[in-house]
Amino acid sequence: MNRMLSAGAIALALSTAAAMTSAQARSLCDGDFERTPGGWISTPRCQEYEAAKVAREMHQHLTDITSSSRDVTPDEFCRGNNDIRVSTFCAAYKD
Repeated sequence: MNRMLSAGAIALALSTAAAMTSAQARSLCDGDFERTPGGWISTPRCQEYEAAKVAREMHQHLTDITSSSRDVTPDEFCRGNNDIRVSTFCAAYKD
């Protein structure tokens, strides 16, 4: 019985450690830039995250498929948008 409890405790400790490692492995974005072991680099994922954040500030929802009046596609969002925070994300959608 004691062996089963200690085995359970060990399994719980290992799963907790694995969960902490995966949570800590999540990347950190600051604007368009993602923290990597080698420093900060611009990544498309962080650019999308920043564009979605700016869209929320404008009471819009950035999505590929519009289903409500708040939804905008990246093309619609970027057209005429001169916010410098999304300039890299919107570069592909501007002339």
